[in-house]
Amino acid sequence: LKVTLHHGAADKRYAPPDAHESLARIEFCAYCEDPHTEGSLARGLTALQGARDYKITSKLVYALPNDASTKPMNADELTGNVALVHRSATPLVQKILHAQEA
Repeated sequence: LKVTLHHGAADKRYAPPDAHESLARIEFCAYCEDPHTEGSLARGLTALQGARDYKITSKLVYALPNDASTKPMNADELTGNVALVHRSATPLVQKILHAQEA
């Protein structure tokens, strides 16, 4: 699955005139070259911390273990890609740190 995540100035070109600026844009597709032209779209909330302006296109890779409670076992597969993790009792900051360690 290929995914494009963007928010802020990187998103204004594609945002509808009535789009709320606090929502990030997530475009995704399987077996395509460009999620923007061939994929599906969802808007979602972003974190208050971190980058406010970004655009990332990459493969979406499922982290193992799926709750990111420990450093991922598939670190080599996650490197350079977007990690997908489940909601769980594991604090978000810990999940982020484990994914970054990969």
